[in-house]
Amino acid sequence: MLNAKPATTRHTDLAEAIMDTITEHSGGLSPVEILAIVAQVTGRMVAFQDARALTSEEVMEVVNVNFQAGNVEAVKQIETLGQRPN
Repeated sequence: MLNAKPATTRHTDLAEAIMDTITEHSGGLSPVEILAIVAQVTGRMVAFQDARALTSEEVMEVVNVNFQAGNVEAVKQIETLGQRPN
């Protein structure tokens, strides 16, 4: 099991930039289409990992832990704003 590390400012800045880019370029796409595209990009990122540094199981653990963290953040945002983000 990998040791989870808290997100740094650099991490959150990149995540926000990605979300901003999705918002900017996703006009006319449904949420499911956007999800499918982001899932494909995630698949690419998984494939680009160095097998000498991480096992397949460790890579998928990183994806799963951060998938869950993203869901927690989205729920907090929905609760705070009273709506889903654009």
